[in-house]
Amino acid sequence: MIRDTILVVDDTPMSIAILVFFLTQEGFEVVTAENGKVALETAKNIHPDLILLDVLMPVMDGFTACQYLKSTPKTKDIPIIFMTALTENDDKIKGFSLGASDYITKPFQATEVLARVNTHLQIYHLKQQLQQQNSQLREEIKIRESIQHILQENTRLLIERSAELQQRNTELEELTTQLQREIYKRQNAETELAKANRDLAYLVNHDGLTKIANRRRFDEYLYQEWHRHLRERIDLSLLLCDVDFFKPYNDYYGHQAGDECLQKIAQTFAHVVKRATDLVARYGGEEFAILLPHTKAEGAHQIATNLQQAVINLNIPHQKSSIYPYVTISIGYATLTPQQYHNESMLIKKADQALYRAKENGRNQINAYNPNFDNQDDKRPQNTAVGEN
Repeated sequence: MIRDTILVVDDTPMSIAILVFFLTQEGFEVVTAENGKVALETAKNIHPDLILLDVLMPVMDGFTACQYLKSTPKTKDIPIIFMTALTENDDKIKGFSLGASDYITKPFQATEVLARVNTHLQIYHLKQQLQQQNSQLREEIKIRESIQHILQENTRLLIERSAELQQRNTELEELTTQLQREIYKRQNAETELAKANRDLAYLVNHDGLTKIANRRRFDEYLYQEWHRHLRERIDLSLLLCDVDFFKPYNDYYGHQAGDECLQKIAQTFAHVVKRATDLVARYGGEEFAILLPHTKAEGAHQIATNLQQAVINLNIPHQKSSIYPYVTISIGYATLTPQQYHNESMLIKKADQALYRAKENGRNQINAYNPNFDNQDDKRPQNTAVGEN
């Protein structure tokens, strides 16, 4: 069986070593390059099936390398996945505009990298199969047109020789049947490609570990809802949640247990937050964001209380917590009516300030944003804790 070849381009030896290790373990043939300039020559020589391309590199960065690869006929069809620590939407949009197929945010997870690599390889091979099938179909159509031309030129003779006409008709029917089979195969290939595209859309918008919305989807939805609420002049609420003492939990129970903890909390959040217009997303690491359109502060506080109690009810043991024997969360929330002179980052900033106060005041807290946060001399707002007694 021929193995797919992956070109890994990164100037960080540790990142290259990690990628080479688990990609090789999955049966891929891996070739490496330390910058964009070397990657261009390597890609032309070996023509890999997929390229994992770092953005920030010396000599030639990933964006420039991608532009050259996509403008070269020999390499323009090779799928490119950017690897980057950049989180700005403009950077991602720039990558897609240059022809990149996808991006992976550093630090990456092996499961996410493999999922995206396998999806784009599947799409790439399906496209090659379609091109081959289309070429064969065009050849068959030429044959059919040639036969039809011969039939037209010899109509008079075929009428006189009915036996020969019957034979010709049989051949034509067989050819038509063959063409119908080819069309059926092509339709099946197009169906598989559409499914692969749907799978890719899911990966782009969902967190690989927790299966809820990812940061990209959250940023996109927050921008959309902020401007809708600006037009309608209605309240928009945001909850930021942080798992208390999660690093000690990871260190004590192990990263697999930490992943399972985040998965349980994420699914619990998705169960508690039930409205179709609400969004539960993994904001980063052990932080989650819940966007509540058309929701006043009282409603946001009720949802926060429900989330906090639901996590307590999971009874996930946490021997390294200094406040409670089970896993708890701290929540900060803010409610704003969008204004023309602000943007959506204002809502994130206010909720983050409230979350900071909740953690500063002892964790396992629900804390609402208070304008007094903007003045360090003001009295801290009132806090709410669950399950400490």
